[in-house]
Amino acid sequence: RMLNDIQSVLGEIRRSERKALVVVVPEHGAGLTGEFGQLVGLRELPTPAITKVPVFGYWIAPGYAPASTGPVTVKQSVSYTALSELFSRWLAQTAEQQQKPAWPVLLSDLPDTRFVSQQGNITVMESQGSYWIKAPGAAWKILGPVQTIAASN
Repeated sequence: RMLNDIQSVLGEIRRSERKALVVVVPEHGAGLTGEFGQLVGLRELPTPAITKVPVFGYWIAPGYAPASTGPVTVKQSVSYTALSELFSRWLAQTAEQQQKPAWPVLLSDLPDTRFVSQQGNITVMESQGSYWIKAPGAAWKILGPVQTIAASN
């Protein structure tokens, strides 16, 4: 249903014949995957399985045709810092460059940040090749393997 809604919005923008850069950044991934040890729909522990989510971007402009090679995918994890850099690069371009974006150039060498996620007083971060968790009144401890389950939605 969500994907149909997004398609509908993109169609409306396309029909308006306006230019738009549409970026969808989900708050968290609870709707995409579930995780053993957490109640369905809750995200008390901000683990990577819950908080690492895909981001979707789409450029719409009259006369613009996406490359026939398909969507451009960024394989590395990116953060809000990287998205901010992408928008900064985008805005620094001329109107003509924005009309036909050079996605590989815009997306190259985006800043990289280590994974850190917080929900309430619980923090999960990546360090020394592992994920660590800190709860109030407790020391940092390594987070065991995260087991995901398919979403029921």
